[in-house]
Amino acid sequence: MNLRKISQRFSLQQVKSALPFVLLVGIGLSFHLWAILKGHVNFSSDEALAGLATQHALRGEWHTYAIGQRYFGNVWIPFVAPLFLLLGKGSILALRLPSFLMTVLFTVLFLCFVYRAWGRRVALLTAALMAVPGFYVLYFLFVGPFNYWAPLLMLCILLIAFPDAHRTELSRLRSVLLGGLVGFGLWVTPRFGLDAVMFAVVLLLASQEWSVLYTRIAQIFGERRVEFLAARIVVVTILFSAAVRHVIFESTAKEVAYTKWFLSFCALVMLVALFWSSHRKNRLSICALYLFAGFAVGNVPQWVPWVFFGTFPFSSVRFHDPSLSTLKPLFDLILPLFWGAEHPVSLWVEAGYPWGKICMLSAVSVIAMFGIVTFFYRERSTICTLLTGRPLPVKKIPTAFLFFLFVLPLLTLYYKGIIPRVGNFRFAVSAWPAFVVLLALSFEQLLQRWRSFGVFLVAFFIAYIGTSTVHIGNRIWRDSSSHFPPDAVYSLEKTLVTEDALGGYANYWIGYGLNFLLEEREVFSQLQGDRYPPYTARVSALKRFAVITFADRHAIPTASNDSADLIENLLQTNPVVLPAILKSIRSSVLQSRFTIGGIWDVWIFKRT
Repeated sequence: MNLRKISQRFSLQQVKSALPFVLLVGIGLSFHLWAILKGHVNFSSDEALAGLATQHALRGEWHTYAIGQRYFGNVWIPFVAPLFLLLGKGSILALRLPSFLMTVLFTVLFLCFVYRAWGRRVALLTAALMAVPGFYVLYFLFVGPFNYWAPLLMLCILLIAFPDAHRTELSRLRSVLLGGLVGFGLWVTPRFGLDAVMFAVVLLLASQEWSVLYTRIAQIFGERRVEFLAARIVVVTILFSAAVRHVIFESTAKEVAYTKWFLSFCALVMLVALFWSSHRKNRLSICALYLFAGFAVGNVPQWVPWVFFGTFPFSSVRFHDPSLSTLKPLFDLILPLFWGAEHPVSLWVEAGYPWGKICMLSAVSVIAMFGIVTFFYRERSTICTLLTGRPLPVKKIPTAFLFFLFVLPLLTLYYKGIIPRVGNFRFAVSAWPAFVVLLALSFEQLLQRWRSFGVFLVAFFIAYIGTSTVHIGNRIWRDSSSHFPPDAVYSLEKTLVTEDALGGYANYWIGYGLNFLLEEREVFSQLQGDRYPPYTARVSALKRFAVITFADRHAIPTASNDSADLIENLLQTNPVVLPAILKSIRSSVLQSRFTIGGIWDVWIFKRT
């Protein structure tokens, strides 16, 4: 009887302990659900490509990567396909639901990491701050590859960050799981290569072997501590810079090859040195074999198409060299977007912000920067350890991961060369969860010293971001701003059938969205490129075809039926229109022109 009462009390305590987390996570996920349920209002061709890949898979055509790319593995297909069969192949909700479930999984795993690393109080503050994402955080997170990559990342971190009390090395099972997750993650996104570098750095610095090797190297330098410190900083900078450039900064094939060979040589030298200084060579050899075996299995979706079908991974993105000038947009625009800003700080007055809003946003910015600076000051010893290559205490592994999770996305954005546009925030948004923990740690210290003042600051910070997100969302995500209203899509399809023009040409932001929503009954090939050759072939075979542009983004007179006006506009707004498409339009006869829903300007042509 007593045991039953104890069990009931224990269960009740567990429920009471978990209830605040459940409520806060529920509030945070309600923002994501709100964004998802907007449907066509915030639907874009980026999402449409994922839906099209799933539609193709249902008819037996498998794409290893996102259509027209050789990166971003189509990991969502197994999750989305059953929902397409249930809700329809053109269902936006079916396309988004798996992404939402992955967000739930990531949130739970991330809070587990924070709870184990810093305790219940910091985890509660983290959950409260994550419950109110800034608008552009929400905008770039509620769908997309991040939602599928982030849970894999957190599983890897949980495997590494909390080793057994008496065994700091990876066990065989952990080795297999870590290798499998890294291999699978590299298929999901090339960014996981940088995460793999992070795992390797943390495992290296926390290992017994590195501690022994570091001591031997220090003995060689003797009393020349300054030279030893400088040498470590130089080596760490060169290696880490090369790793970042190889994973993110694609330049010429020759430069990529040189960087790859350089990193491979350095890694080989390091492994030999560590193995030579180790007293557990057999154990490490076995774990390495298990790690490699797990990697080979996890990376099957990538290396099998590569080896047997020639579909090798490659990021076609090109970026600029970093410079000091790219630091200004980082502080002027990118960081403020984390806490609810909408424009660069330097443009708040010019954008017409009321002084009240400027004051509140400035206060929020001060609080956020205070949290970041406080963390860096508090953990300066750990950060110096990472930057100078000193052995890392095992208990500081979570802090090292938090530092990397926050810094790496910002560092890669710096390497890419930041263009002061909101769209570039998508490269940095993955730092948001780490940013939230930085704030939670600072708030926790503040609450210990000045409880009432700390509660006020936390409440003000959360309330401002929450109201800002709702306000901006209701303004930007309104029905009138939709590019794909259902009525307009239906009217367009009906008109195209009447005109006997079952496809045509459109820019990226129109064509792929229509292809998905119309379930490819009518297809549109991209004006600027041949991303999916079957679309181009199908459109080229049509006797009558349409050219669609946004009605509000050109200055062509409404009464104009001169195809020369259209061609001139296409060249002005799409300077890289394929020459073959321009030739096809010039050699065809314009049949009619009309506007659909005030959104699309449609030109019907007949081939001669």
